Amino acid sequence: MSRVIFIQNNGINESLALTDLSATLLESGHSTRLLLRDEEKNLAGELASQNPDIVILPCHVAGHEEALEFAQLTKRIKPNCLVVLA
Repeated sequence: MSRVIFIQNNGINESLALTDLSATLLESGHSTRLLLRDEEKNLAGELASQNPDIVILPCHVAGHEEALEFAQLTKRIKPNCLVVLA
């Protein structure tokens, strides 16, 4: 089964669609974890230590550049990881 990490910028901008997706993944036997970018002291280190197969980043129309930056960071840390902008 896959290790899936969701990365959000903070806990306030929660996406109900992504929480539903996380629940569905858990029901299917995958592991999920949420990282809050604004709360992590070492996001890159935490991402590397979690060794995800998939990273899901919320991508709002006005925040696409920021989402792309974090997608690039993820690919530098975990080149074989699938990055999904949702």
